[in-house]
Amino acid sequence: MELRGRKDLDDLVYDETRELAILEAKELEEERFQNQCTFKPTMVAKSSKWALPSDRISLRDPKQLMHKLETKRKSKERKVSMARAEKEYQLQKECTFEPKTNKRAVK
Repeated sequence: MELRGRKDLDDLVYDETRELAILEAKELEEERFQNQCTFKPTMVAKSSKWALPSDRISLRDPKQLMHKLETKRKSKERKVSMARAEKEYQLQKECTFEPKTNKRAVK
């Protein structure tokens, strides 16, 4: 379909000068942004702080997973038990009352 000046519909819809103006505006805005934002972080390839734990267990081996969970549970129980014993010891240490009783048996 030809309209005035022998342009088809695609030529009427696509405006090359408009597209170039948009592209230039985007490039200008990007340049302004880069000039304002001077912070450039340095990236570390592999930081040990963020590395995955080496004792990670695959879910494909359920026996190993169960063993690891059981070991962790026992360790946690042991720590809790020791903390309770220490707390009890500290409480007993504070108790100073010692009743004086007769050595003779009461009849």
